[in-house]
Formats: sequence, structure tokens, C-alpha cells
Amino acid sequence: MRVGFQSEREDWIQMMVAAGFGVYFLPEFSPTIPGAPTQPVTDPEVVREVSLVSRSGRRLSPAVMSFIRAIRSHDWAPGGIAETA
Repeated sequence: MRVGFQSEREDWIQMMVAAGFGVYFLPEFSPTIPGAPTQPVTDPEVVREVSLVSRSGRRLSPAVMSFIRAIRSHDWAPGGIAETA
């Protein structure tokens, strides 16, 4: 693939794609502008691993603890069961 243009501004990229100038890859739940075509990528499977890491014994703020509870309670696996720890 030849990259003709790239930008960190997703809105610019989406406007170019809506005008017929190329393709783009976005996460599934990203907002898109009207007229920007979408097509799920199913093969090959696109996978990303994300980790949450903290130092042992470090006191965490209430905001961080709330975030940790939220990500632990989310069902991340397709068809899986969320952690309740």
C-alpha cells in the first residue's frame, strides 16, 4: 500500500475518505462524519492487547480506583463473563 497522506486529525482523514480519496482504519466505536463509508474488517482479525499496570503498594486516587472497578466489571471477552474482583 502506498501512503499518500497521513494525519493525526481523524476528521480530516474521514473527509478525504468521504470524498473518495483512500481508505482508513478506525476502532469499531469511533465517531464518524456523515458520508464516511464504513466496512467491518473481519479477516484477518484485528486484535489489540491493552494492560493496566500499577506499582505495588502505591496509594491510588479515588478516580483511579473508580476506573479500575469500571474496567474490571466490563465483559471484555466475546461471550465471556466479567471479572467481579
